[in-house]
Amino acid sequence: MSRPISLLLSLACAAALAGEQDLVRRDVEAGRLKPLADILQSVQASHPGRLLDVQLVPGPAGQRWYLLRLMQKDGSRTEVHVDAVTGQEVAAPARRPAGVLSITELLRRADALRGTTVLEIELESAPDQRAVYEVRLLPPGGQRQVLRLDAYSGAVLDLPVPDRSAVGKLMPLVNLLEPLEARYAARVTELELRREPAGRLYYDMALLNAQGRRLSLLVDATTGQVINDTEPRR
Repeated sequence: MSRPISLLLSLACAAALAGEQDLVRRDVEAGRLKPLADILQSVQASHPGRLLDVQLVPGPAGQRWYLLRLMQKDGSRTEVHVDAVTGQEVAAPARRPAGVLSITELLRRADALRGTTVLEIELESAPDQRAVYEVRLLPPGGQRQVLRLDAYSGAVLDLPVPDRSAVGKLMPLVNLLEPLEARYAARVTELELRREPAGRLYYDMALLNAQGRRLSLLVDATTGQVINDTEPRR
């Protein structure tokens, strides 16, 4: 193929991209995933247009899909989902769980967003599988904040990280991560410091094991104790 193609792996943050590409390569070599070249050849044969990018995206039950975005001659864009294991094109997975507020409804209902400048809103799935909106906002005269809101009610689920004095009590991050990676036989690929309404600081983090399985953890940022995980340990 003459034009370059960017393989964007959405399973983790950009800092871990190279490592995840290695994991995907191993899965392809072991026959657990279809080679991307085969996927591209099949999709471009049945869907005309210029390929913009490809993402490997996780499903709620451990599935993996290739999401391919193409641009048509008229400027419109098409998304194609392909099962990464079988190579078969599949219907687009549901993006919005039933009962979730629309962004417009969220803005009307969420008191925490009133009077602020909303910079970004993204619908996500929390470690306990409930749908949440992650909102980046700029309060009047304040610093940027990130809030997570219940996607069904608009209620704030956790609060912005507090001041430096509280952050200074946290366990050194490398001391916290190394035992977790050994315990779960996986590498940490994404984390974010959050605070419960009661005040406890914790990390919301994602790990990826050698089989490509994604694990979500909530970890007390002061003690390193695991609060909740979504997959059994190996």
